[in-house]
Amino acid sequence: MRIMPFAKPWPKLTKPSFTTFRLQRRDKDWQLDERVHVVVHARTRHRMVMGDADIVRKEEVVLNQITEAEAVEDIFDNAEQMIEWLRRAHGSRLGQVPLHKLTLAYTILVGVTQEPITTDIGGVSWP
Repeated sequence: MRIMPFAKPWPKLTKPSFTTFRLQRRDKDWQLDERVHVVVHARTRHRMVMGDADIVRKEEVVLNQITEAEAVEDIFDNAEQMIEWLRRAHGSRLGQVPLHKLTLAYTILVGVTQEPITTDIGGVSWP
C-alpha cells in the first residue's frame, strides 16, 4: 500500500471523505479503487498516520475548473489563490502533465486525538 502524503494536518483530513489535487506521478499514477495510507509529514519525525483510504473517484481537471468551495476547503481564500499556489509549487510541470482531482474515502480512520487549528492560509498550528 502506497503513502498519500500531506504537508500539514489540514482539517479536511479528519472528514470521512475528502478531495485532493495531484499531478500525474512520474512513476505510477494514482489509480481508482487503490487503497492508500494517508500520512501527514511522511518523511519527518512528526509523522502522523491519519488512516487508510480508497481512491473512490479520479477526475482530470484543468485549473479553471477548481471551484471556490474546493479552494476554501483547502484553506485558501479563493480559487485564484489556490491556482497561483499550484503554479508556484509545480512550475512548468503543471501544464505538461494532467492534474487529477482525487476523492478519498477512509476505510480505517486512526484515532485523531487533537483537531488541527487553522491559523492562516499556509499555516496550521498543532502540538
